[in-house]
Amino acid sequence: MSESIRSLLLDTNQQINPVAELLLFSAARAQLITEKIEPALKEGKWIILDRFFDSTTAYQGYGRAVLPLEQIHQLNALATNNLVPDLTIYLDIDYSVSIDRRKNAENDRMESGGKAFYEKIIQGYRTIANSEPRVRHLDASKETDIIHKDITQLIIEKFSVKWV
Repeated sequence: MSESIRSLLLDTNQQINPVAELLLFSAARAQLITEKIEPALKEGKWIILDRFFDSTTAYQGYGRAVLPLEQIHQLNALATNNLVPDLTIYLDIDYSVSIDRRKNAENDRMESGGKAFYEKIIQGYRTIANSEPRVRHLDASKETDIIHKDITQLIIEKFSVKWV
């Protein structure tokens, strides 16, 4: 269900009201929490996601400026049943570098927002990274093998695990 909602949201043929967009992303996240995350956590499994509520804050809060950030934080808490990641890794990259890396990829509805939209999102992510102790900031302009090594090191340090 959550992926179906996301597919609708990313469809370039859709014109979606910004508040509806915020609510639909939150609904998709709430469904994901119920279907996948909470059951896996109850089984003692580790969860790794490529995005979570910081994405909503960055895109809809900073990028679209849909509602005051406090209301978005409240909606995030509701949608996630107050789950907060133990560790969030923010891969920071300049807009121009990200565009160059994606030059052969097809843009979805969010990625079609343009430079001004993305500059607001990047600033939002940087603000989140600087204000949340759980967020670790990495330079994503490096080579992928170096980024991988940096991510691995953060996980080892945070969770005192051996990496195989």
